[in-house]
Amino acid sequence: MHVYNQIASKLGLQKHFGEVALKPSQFINRFSEKTTSNRAIADKPRGKADVVLVDEAHLLLTQGDQGYSGKNMLHDLLRRAKVVIAVFDPNQILQTSQRWSEEDQDMLFPQQAESDVQKTATGYSGQLERFVPLNMWGDHYLLSRICLHRQFRIAADDATIRWIDDFADGKRIGRIPQDIWEKDRKTGEYVREPFEIRVFDSPVELFKAIKERAYLKASGVDGCGLSRVVATYDWEYKGGKINDSSPDGLWNVEMHRDAQGVWRMGAAPGMQRGYDAFNPDGRADYFCHPWNYEIKVGDKGLSLDAVWAESPHTLNEVGSTFSIQGFDLNYVGVIIGPSVTYREGKIVFNEKASCNKRAVSKRNGSISYAQSNLRNELNVLLKRGVHGLYLFAVDPELQAALKEAASK
Repeated sequence: MHVYNQIASKLGLQKHFGEVALKPSQFINRFSEKTTSNRAIADKPRGKADVVLVDEAHLLLTQGDQGYSGKNMLHDLLRRAKVVIAVFDPNQILQTSQRWSEEDQDMLFPQQAESDVQKTATGYSGQLERFVPLNMWGDHYLLSRICLHRQFRIAADDATIRWIDDFADGKRIGRIPQDIWEKDRKTGEYVREPFEIRVFDSPVELFKAIKERAYLKASGVDGCGLSRVVATYDWEYKGGKINDSSPDGLWNVEMHRDAQGVWRMGAAPGMQRGYDAFNPDGRADYFCHPWNYEIKVGDKGLSLDAVWAESPHTLNEVGSTFSIQGFDLNYVGVIIGPSVTYREGKIVFNEKASCNKRAVSKRNGSISYAQSNLRNELNVLLKRGVHGLYLFAVDPELQAALKEAASK
């Protein structure tokens, strides 16, 4: 939202932040009737915008919460706009509150044979599908789609992208392919360097390697913000609250290496704990870095219009889906926590090891989407890097499988 606010302001579309670029709940409230106490009534639209563009539309809520009194955000947006353009990827839904019923999702995304889609070199069907009636929630709309078939973030050959896709989908861990230099067919000049996938024996070494990449002067914000370390949400985090159980008061991604050389969650008994701002790379047998937005500059954290990945001091933090989804990095280091395991040749998601309550909670107290949500969390994290992906897994069997895949 901060990025879109910056763009809208620079283009002269708005004088102040929040006039054109808004959170969905803010937009819905603006175009709603109000109570006598000026509280928006989600079920009573008032007025319509001409065109609403929804980026990351898979993050729209499909049930109410503390900040949203409606039942389905997309429905509420449709009732408040003449045209809604929604960029939607079902494989990036991360929370139970964003899940659709199979019936509703099939209505929005009807199954279509691959042969019916005219692929082009640009990776989409080339034109809008014909408009068809959409009857949902007792209302009538017209629906059309543009089907995207490629991603343009990961600068790698097809085999490398396919390996990342298979791993992110929880399908398998095959041999990591060797990407090669790409030449321009006409000039013979190299136009793309190989995409680099590396598996590290230690999260400490992975962090150091990513920091080295971030310091390189490349395109970006003075060489900063190009590379970051992220992790699955398997370490506790409560934003805005002090961590009383940690000496530094921060919510940290913390691990130690035991006498057998295996990395374990948390600190070893008797070990001096906490993030060391003066020695952020720590010891070789201990990893401790704060979660995103934990490190303060002076007495404050990030300003409201700052982007996490583009702020230099966040280089010593660990990002999550909350801070990195939708953004590109040159190189991404992914620490895969114990919620992702490897058993009998299969990738297995362990919801009991996740600290992401929004992902593992049950819908209406009975329907669990934890497996799909955790798989999508891994999918989002693995696909942030344009030029490289660095990996370390806490689960010993998964780590061994990744090492074997790299050694081949």
